[in-house]
Formats: sequence, structure tokens, C-alpha cells
Amino acid sequence: MEKQTHKKEIRKQMISRRDALSEAERIEFSRCIAKRLFAMNEYKNAGTVLSYASFRSEVMTDEINKRIISDGKKLYLPKTYVKEGIIKFFLVTSFDADIASGAMGIMEPREEAYRLYVGKMCGQGGESIDDGTESAPVGGEPEDRTLVIMPGVAFDADGNRMGYGGGFYDRFLDRNRELSEHTVMLAYCAQKADRLPTEATDMKPKLVLTEEGFL
Repeated sequence: MEKQTHKKEIRKQMISRRDALSEAERIEFSRCIAKRLFAMNEYKNAGTVLSYASFRSEVMTDEINKRIISDGKKLYLPKTYVKEGIIKFFLVTSFDADIASGAMGIMEPREEAYRLYVGKMCGQGGESIDDGTESAPVGGEPEDRTLVIMPGVAFDADGNRMGYGGGFYDRFLDRNRELSEHTVMLAYCAQKADRLPTEATDMKPKLVLTEEGFL
């Protein structure tokens, strides 16, 4: 209980730090981050990108997501299933037609089976839910190189990531271990903590990308 209370305090502090950045700073820093992202070989070589729709003071991804599509890559965004405790990724080809406000007011893709992301491992996109059923993994192209772009609340010098406490990305990546070496967290330098408390279930991103570079 004490550890969880400590994590909540860190999470609150780091969100406050991020919120304290001015809009002009967030725009400038997000542009720097996007420029570094697009220069990565991991991005250049990816045929599929699992990204996210930025929310509140997160690193802005609107332009990043548009660029992913314009570069001819497949863009997938997450849809959150709060009750089941999972996220699934669905293909987005049109921001007007394919996304709408979802859980917690975050923009999410339409839930359509043929748009569901399917990776190389059994169960990709087909996470079991509370009633024992499993959604059919019926879309995507497993032969594509896939890059995962992750949001987060905080990171530390060891590259540990702190999310919002729901464990959605940890569970997704645990089920899809082949993606773990192709993950990058986007964050501002202001989100760096001295040291984050970690759990055995935490999935560390391969890279943390800030306006000043990579970690």
C-alpha cells in the first residue's frame, strides 16, 4: 500500500510538471520530438506504427499521426476497454471518419474487426476478456515491421516508464513480447524523475525520446 501511495504521489507531481509547461513550449518541444522520431531508422523501416492520440498536456501526436499516414505507413491507435483492463489497436486511415471521443474523453478509433491490429504472436489484438470470450484477430499484416509509440507520465535515468496506473500498455506488451524491442516513449524532459518505483509487471520501453534526445 505504501509503494502504491508513493507512486500516486510521483504521478501527481509529474503530471503537474507537464501541465506547467506553456502551450508554446509543448508545441515547440513536440515538434523537436517529432523531428527526432522521423529521423529514426526504426521509424523509417516500420511499415506499421502503433501510436496514440495525445490527451491534455501529453506530447502532441496529431501531426505525428498525420505524417505516419502520409508516409504510406499503417497507423493504428488504441481503444481502451476500461472494464476489461485492456487496449486494442485499430487501423485509422481518416481522422474524420475513423476516430471519435472515447474513454475518458480521449480520441479513439472505431471498433471494427477488419481494422484490428494483428501481430506475429498468437493473441495479438485478441486479448481475453472477463466473460471468457476472445476477439478474433482478423486484420493487419504480421510481416510488417511494427513500431510502438507510447505515452507516459514519467521516466527515469534507467529508462523505466510510469503510466497512468491502469497497466494497459504493460498488459498489451506482455502479451505481445515481439514488440518490446520496438517501443519508444514520447516525453518532455520535465517528466524525468530521479528514480521510479517499479513492479515486476512493468514493461520498460526500448527508448525514451524527449526534446533533447534519446535515453
